[in-house]
Amino acid sequence: MKTLIIGGGLSGLALAENLESQGREYLLVEAQPRSAAGSPGFQRARCPGAWQLTVCGCQIWIGAGS
Repeated sequence: MKTLIIGGGLSGLALAENLESQGREYLLVEAQPRSAAGSPGFQRARCPGAWQLTVCGCQIWIGAGS
């Protein structure tokens, strides 16, 4: 099962640590200022393949490596 964690904070980081210790796949996404290149920052990822999210009718693809 893949787990998507939106928003880090202490609880999000604790959940990510717990999932990682179990060897489970997760993607933790936290809003961060855009880099100079214009790409958003992702804090942690442990999930091969891509994720598809639909937010307000818009499809968003997120690629993550292990």
